[in-house]
Amino acid sequence: MSVFLFVGVLLFGMVNAAHAQSLDIGGIELRIGQKVDEALRSLSTYEVQYFGNDWFVGQKVGDLYMGLGAIGATDKVISYINKSFDINENEDAPKVYTRAANELRRLGGTTCTTHELVLNDSLIHGFETQCGPYKLTYHMPMKDGDGNRILGGVFITIRAR
Repeated sequence: MSVFLFVGVLLFGMVNAAHAQSLDIGGIELRIGQKVDEALRSLSTYEVQYFGNDWFVGQKVGDLYMGLGAIGATDKVISYINKSFDINENEDAPKVYTRAANELRRLGGTTCTTHELVLNDSLIHGFETQCGPYKLTYHMPMKDGDGNRILGGVFITIRAR
């Protein structure tokens, strides 16, 4: 009986470790270490734009472009995955952040650390929460230098270790 328990615990740990290196963008599961060309084929139903070493994934919804996330690569394999949570109005931020935080804890566990994001104006503009290998970032709404309103942003990121 103890052999079966040991094997079960070992397999659970292996599945958890493999899952801990993945994140979905638009319902497509992407993995750290996955070949970029394979990932791009799986994302072919979305708009994918390449800038530098990053591929940005999004889709048109009516007249709006909705960013879904991004992937980055080293030596043609995915080295980081960033998932965006769309905030249509600043009033949506608590619901969006709660949904992302629940996903973060499901993926990275409940032992987490949080710190504030302070910009060069000495104001807190957001915060980051790290749970396991996953990082949840929240940027508060703000105004740019011209007084235009910028919606807040919520992202989950995982990077190769």
